[in-house]
Amino acid sequence: MYYQKLLYSIAVTLFLTGLYTVSEMPFGAYVVHTMITSLIFTLVSFYIGCYKHKIAAIIMLLFVVFDMLTIFAEIQIIIKIAIVVRATIFLLLCSLIVKKINVKARSYSMILIFSTIALLNGYLVYLLISSVDIHKFGFVNRAFFIIPSIIMIVMCVFSANYNFNRFHLRSTLFLLATFCIAFADISMFCGYFLEFKYMFYLERFFTVSAFLTFVNYVMLENKKRAQNSVEKSVYYY
Repeated sequence: MYYQKLLYSIAVTLFLTGLYTVSEMPFGAYVVHTMITSLIFTLVSFYIGCYKHKIAAIIMLLFVVFDMLTIFAEIQIIIKIAIVVRATIFLLLCSLIVKKINVKARSYSMILIFSTIALLNGYLVYLLISSVDIHKFGFVNRAFFIIPSIIMIVMCVFSANYNFNRFHLRSTLFLLATFCIAFADISMFCGYFLEFKYMFYLERFFTVSAFLTFVNYVMLENKKRAQNSVEKSVYYY
């Protein structure tokens, strides 16, 4: 209960300070606040024991690395490295549940629905990326945006399938975390490249929500692993 109160208190504080940063301070302060947000959530997650989940710990650290790199977004090579880091985060998130994906022969209709939604979202993301004059920001190839976007969509499809097949609290938290990450990225893209300042408010909400749900997911995963370990010990005993 203490950890839950701590997490939610930090989430509310970071969200409110994020709103203030977006509305009252320059863009540089917003970028720094973004990094501080990921750093604080990472430190808190380690404090409550999430470091025991190695892949989750790496993901949290990569969030910090990504946000640190975005401070130097005006340097082309740095922002390209940041995009690669972001894609790596998506791949690691997929790896957490790839063994839990269940494609059953009797669920062809659901496969069709998921595939249609994925293709539609892929097309919409492509249209969004195509609407931006990337040369204005020093980019030559749109693949730097398209490839991570495809991985992001696959991540969301995996998490939706995972939640559809398992449908418990852990799967729901993972679904919320991945979708919040995706919406945060889209909001950031629209805010920065399309210069829609109000999208940064949404980005703050989705980013804080993503960290909150993901850390809760990892806490439950660690608890489940501990229970399984105890049950195995009792069985062998």
